Order: sequence, then C-alpha cells, then structure tokens
Amino acid sequence: QNIDVAAFPRYSALVLANGGVNRPLTPTLFRQVLAGIAQRSGEDPARNMTVITNTWQAIEVEELYESELRITPDTETVGLAVASFKSTFGTIKIVVDSDAPFNRMYFVDFAEIYRAVQKELDWRRQGDSIFTLSQQNAVWRATAIEICEYFVKQRNRCARIDDLSETAVTAY
Repeated sequence: QNIDVAAFPRYSALVLANGGVNRPLTPTLFRQVLAGIAQRSGEDPARNMTVITNTWQAIEVEELYESELRITPDTETVGLAVASFKSTFGTIKIVVDSDAPFNRMYFVDFAEIYRAVQKELDWRRQGDSIFTLSQQNAVWRATAIEICEYFVKQRNRCARIDDLSETAVTAY
C-alpha cells in the first residue's frame, strides 16, 4: 500500500521497452523478463506464469522454434503441441487473447490477481420494486449492478514486453 514505485522499483512490474522502436521477439527477451521477475520478487517466476498476447505475437513465438520441429512418418501432429517457453527459470505457457494489444506481451501470475468487491451483485431498486415499466414497449425490466475491480497484489510478480514487431494479417 502507498509504495512509491519510482523510489522503490523493486515493487513495480518489470517493463522491457525499446524506446518506441519495434524489435523482433527473441528467446533472450523471455529470459530477461523471467530473470527480472526472479530478481525483483525473489521467487520462481515460472511458478504460475502465463503470457497473454495476441494471435500475431503467438505466431512469432512459434516461429522462434520452427527449425526445431521434427516430423517423422509416424507423427500425426505437425507443429508445437502446446505454445510454451522453457528456460532455467521454468516453463511458461502462451495464451492468446483477442483483446490483447498489438506489439506487447503480458507476463501474468494469476495467483497474484484479486477481485475487490465494493458492492455485491444485487438488483437495482426503483422505490420498493426491482421492476420498471419500459417506455418503448409493454414490458417490465429489471437490472442488476455490482461494483468491483481486479488488481494485482504483488506487481513485481508480473511483467510486460513492449515494442515487439509483428505482422498482422486479416482474412477480410
């Protein structure tokens, strides 16, 4: 609580940026993020680590190891079984999210994400009733509301890589 992360950067999330200049994804960037998390938090970074990224960065991850794929006549599956990265610090899994922004990867420890609820989910009341008459058609409506927020408890267990180059294509 109330820690100035500028004065105490150990308690902030690690960001590997390249000054706005896009660069290719390399295994070294993965290792630097994992080493930085280990240094800041003092814990095994790959304990619960998940990398959230968009589909185009996921392709970049697969292309890192494209030359390592082995295909034999008895192989039924071609390509990577699971998108993941393994280093001295452990194995992390890559998860594609359609809402993830371009040119970034988020390293998230889901054990550090919490949900704070200020107001429990409940019906919105208009006087003594939860129902209100619609002015557009002959129906009664009821709405519910909840006020909550997700937050990261220990920010030094998470990280981000910025300024990654990618080739986004579309079928449209």
